[in-house]
Amino acid sequence: MLELFPEEPEEVLDQPLEDVWSWLQDHPRRAKDELDLEATFSRAIRQAIDEVIDGSRTGRYRYDELEKQEKAYIGTRIEIVVRTRFELEREGKLDTVIAGHAVDFKWSAKGDWMIPREALGELCLLLAGDEEGGTFSVGLVRCEERLLRKARNQDVKGQLSAAGKQEIRWLVKDGTLPVSFLAGLDAGTREAVLAQPVGQARIREFFTRVTRRPVPREVIPTLAVQEDPMRRVRQDKSADGLAGLKILSGHYKASKEAAELLGCQLTKRDYLSVPIEELRTLPADLQSRLKL
Repeated sequence: MLELFPEEPEEVLDQPLEDVWSWLQDHPRRAKDELDLEATFSRAIRQAIDEVIDGSRTGRYRYDELEKQEKAYIGTRIEIVVRTRFELEREGKLDTVIAGHAVDFKWSAKGDWMIPREALGELCLLLAGDEEGGTFSVGLVRCEERLLRKARNQDVKGQLSAAGKQEIRWLVKDGTLPVSFLAGLDAGTREAVLAQPVGQARIREFFTRVTRRPVPREVIPTLAVQEDPMRRVRQDKSADGLAGLKILSGHYKASKEAAELLGCQLTKRDYLSVPIEELRTLPADLQSRLKL
């Protein structure tokens, strides 16, 4: 008998993709920093870019100061930092294994990912970031041949087609990517800090001017430009070093609690400069733990 109204074929579920998706979505709830997924990826990408900028050795602080070869390395650095943030190993036939499935990392500043032959048919974690626009995106896709443009480059890599991009399952779409911390300061503050002749003076000037704002650890080596730059922070943690200010470190539970009560969220890699008088408004037992 002729079937007048045939049923549409059921969509085939990609269970490995679902497993990886769920694992990544759940990870922030298990992570010590207690950040949501967007913040976790945002900080990882920012950290990786800052490490390639390498301010502690070069004195640079902007993405556009990088050379072409350095920009090409950002993808590798992002892979390493993201794996570390998510506590993943470098294992399997691709870049890592998530929820028991091989996953390849692909970075593209412009979102024009190039897929190598060995990644065809595999799961890819796609990351893209527009530092100038301050946005980034992260998604999952199974890189099948049908999703690629026909043309290949000299390394036989294919680019995701417009139709292929439609099949990306976004973990984060157009999330906020903070600019380099130093580049984001107002010009007067940045110039006053960088005008200081030595690392200790730069650190002191910086934390005196930049208060009540979480500061990523990566900023400190850029200012100190010397070996053991964190020693400069340790020397200035008291009110004596900063004229009525105290530097809190997200590495310590008491500091994180104090920052939260003051409306800031610190990760283990953050510092916060706070007026002592504000800390004096906190519960007495917390003040004691902060050694005020």
